[in-house]
Amino acid sequence: MVFILTITLIPAWFIFPPRDEAEHADAVLVLAGASDNRHELAAQLIEEGFSHNLVVSNPDGEIEKTGSAYCRGNLQPNSADEVVCMKPEPSTTNGEALTIEELAAKHSRTSVAVVTNRPHTRRVRTNFDQCTELDVAVIRIEVVVVWRFPMHVAREVAGYLRFWFTDPC
Repeated sequence: MVFILTITLIPAWFIFPPRDEAEHADAVLVLAGASDNRHELAAQLIEEGFSHNLVVSNPDGEIEKTGSAYCRGNLQPNSADEVVCMKPEPSTTNGEALTIEELAAKHSRTSVAVVTNRPHTRRVRTNFDQCTELDVAVIRIEVVVVWRFPMHVAREVAGYLRFWFTDPC
């Protein structure tokens, strides 16, 4: 019975996270990762006026085609006042939190809307709440590819374990 609850509830916890509403933020940060429409959602938030500053986490440079296109200007939203390419150190969710904290301090920013995928939402919230002083809204894309559920859940569980055991902040 415990096994059945575990294999049901843990995936559901990641696949159905709470939803933050997009509000005005000093910057919109799109986290690195798959080309799963997160970049497009971040650009849409900029175009809709939630912020005029886009930060693209792009640790892999030109290897990551979509993030690189936003960084180079090919896909930058027209209404963005500033587009910053961020290379987090380390190249992890926690590195993204620590790097945006530094950038925010440099630019006197206090809030950020972070765009990621649905299964990553809870861990992003934990990392950014624990490792930054920023007011954070985590905005997620809605689509989740069903056959990737096991990979998403495994990655998120491993990420939480690493976070809790290493205290990376």
